[in-house]
Amino acid sequence: MSMERHHGAFDRISWSARKEGRAIRNNPRNIYWMEHDPHRELHDAVPFVPVLGWQALQSVLREYEPSNDPGLNLDNLIKAIEITKQHPKACDLERSIADLAIYAFDLQRPFILDNRNQHDN
Repeated sequence: MSMERHHGAFDRISWSARKEGRAIRNNPRNIYWMEHDPHRELHDAVPFVPVLGWQALQSVLREYEPSNDPGLNLDNLIKAIEITKQHPKACDLERSIADLAIYAFDLQRPFILDNRNQHDN
């Protein structure tokens, strides 16, 4: 079966609109090789990941520590978003978007881990 690249931060257009979002999306640790069917199933279950605001994206880039282990990488990305949403200047809307992004990344976890994916490196 053919293998496809899955970007954990998607959709492409939304996550590529700002350089900070593009940096997260295109980080090799956030790109996973998946077989076609599980990849389609993932996108059926998770239609998109909400994009954080500009300041939050900058903060996530500072806090995020990529890992070669897909599960730990997801944990580290979520941790960076959690730290960002606790910033005193984060508004309620930004915290809500962060919660939705975390939820979307968590929904992808079983597809990424069950498929025994490797990063795109």
